[in-house]
Formats: sequence, C-alpha cells, structure tokens
Amino acid sequence: MNPVFSMTAAEQQHFFMTRVPHNEALGMRVTHCSPGKLSVDMPYSAELVGNPATGEMHEGTLTALLDATSGSVVLTQLDDLRRTATLDLRLDFLRRAKAGADIHCDAWCLTITDHVATVRAIAHDGDSADPVAVATGSFAVFPPSVKPAAGAAV
Repeated sequence: MNPVFSMTAAEQQHFFMTRVPHNEALGMRVTHCSPGKLSVDMPYSAELVGNPATGEMHEGTLTALLDATSGSVVLTQLDDLRRTATLDLRLDFLRRAKAGADIHCDAWCLTITDHVATVRAIAHDGDSADPVAVATGSFAVFPPSVKPAAGAAV
C-alpha cells in the first residue's frame, strides 16, 4: 500500500509541500489526496500579483502550482515513494485569474509506467468549468533504488 494514504492530512501537507521549499513559500495547501488524484490550493497573496493595475496572480505562480500538483499526483499511484521530475509540461492559459482569488488545482494521473507518468491538470479560481489554465505533462519516475544527494528534495 502507498505510504501516503496512511498519513494524516497534516502529514500529507508536510510530505508534499516541504519537499520543494518554493511550494511551501507560495503557501500551497493539499486539499484532497486519493489514488491518482491530488488537489492543491494556492491562496491569493498581494506578493504574487503579476500586474498591480489588475490584481490577478502572476502566471509564473500558476505555472508553479500546476507543475507541483502534477508532479506530486504521480506519487499517489506508486506502491513505494520515489522521486519524480518534470520531462515536459504544456500549459494553456485560458484567461486571467480573478483579482483577489485563491487558485485551486486538480491533477489526475492518466498513465504510469515504471519510468514515465502522464498527467492532466486544471487550475481555476472558483469554477472548475471555467479554468484559468490547463496542463498536460510527462514526468520521469525514478527507480526506488536511486537515492538523492544529501539535502536534495525527494
């Protein structure tokens, strides 16, 4: 059984977000975790605004959210915890996020092999039928025997 599902919600939050300090710094919060699906929220912050005149979140922060959620959802499909890395991530920005709105991201693992996973994700600001951005990506799945260097994110 995947060790993620024996964790409490607080332990899942710590596991998924502290592995990459940038995700934690952006305030990302795990809101749902099940086999093949992960949801993460990023609260609105004035520090993350791209254009002060409009107040919507910068596209770079949306990219970070989509990438982090997509790479992390792969871990919900594995029997043992491994490292993953983004191989390819296609983002389509469909509209600007609403000023002052938190962003919610849902990611699904579409396929997974011993070496590569394919993921789909959407980011929205309140209505999943009206996404701000969508992503499709492929992620390397490292063998369990590959040990990261001391201090490296897993």
